[in-house]
Amino acid sequence: MNHEPDVLRAAAPANSQWEAQPRGLLAPLLIIGVVCTALVVAGYRYGIPIVAEVAADQVPDSVVETIGQGMFRAIDAEVFMPTQLPKEHRDRLLDRFAMLKQPAARRPSPYQILFRHSDQVGPNAMALPSGIVVVTDALVDLAETDEEVIAVLAHEVGHVERRHGLRLVLQNSLLGLAVAWFVGDPGSLSAAAPTVLLEAKYSRDVEREADAYAVALLDANGIARQHFARILERLEHVRPDEREDGSSVSSYLATHPVTADRLDALR
Repeated sequence: MNHEPDVLRAAAPANSQWEAQPRGLLAPLLIIGVVCTALVVAGYRYGIPIVAEVAADQVPDSVVETIGQGMFRAIDAEVFMPTQLPKEHRDRLLDRFAMLKQPAARRPSPYQILFRHSDQVGPNAMALPSGIVVVTDALVDLAETDEEVIAVLAHEVGHVERRHGLRLVLQNSLLGLAVAWFVGDPGSLSAAAPTVLLEAKYSRDVEREADAYAVALLDANGIARQHFARILERLEHVRPDEREDGSSVSSYLATHPVTADRLDALR
């Protein structure tokens, strides 16, 4: 007698049960996937900036100097050319900056203000972690008063004092390649840093921190904070596609976004 049909009929329920198990696991797996994705996004959005802020404060000043000098050499070779501003104008701005009283400064050495011309960068200024602040000729030409340039410098000094540039480098390079393997190789950070500072955008909170420092510096030196608001408003009308100099690198406002509440606080 052939019992094969009975065997098949007996096996059928087992197969059905086996096939039902993956379907039963689908919902939990989807939930786990969503939760994991949310944790990764939250870690990237909030966790890495917090860790970068803490790590930036722990980097020794000597390493910060090495990183900043390396960054400047790379940027100066690729983006900038010697300034075309009259020496008298440069000296006047440098003397005015040197006379400023800087409240709560944490840097062990003086700031170095460098003027540069560039066909790629329009009106712009950037602060490197080592305390070098680069100002383009175009920004000086855009300013209507020396106080407006000083106000921009005060804001950039705020970025250095709060180590914002170093934070950006760390959080945009996988936490600075684990802070260049516990600060064993600062050259690794210097290599990646120029692109980060030219293209990355400071957050609103970071900009407010730099603004607060700038306002304190301006107030301590009897300079009206409205000067900073005026040049920011003027910069807002200088768009890359409207420039006659063919600028192609991000503008000042691309890396230092201006918001209405920031301008209101500066007026």
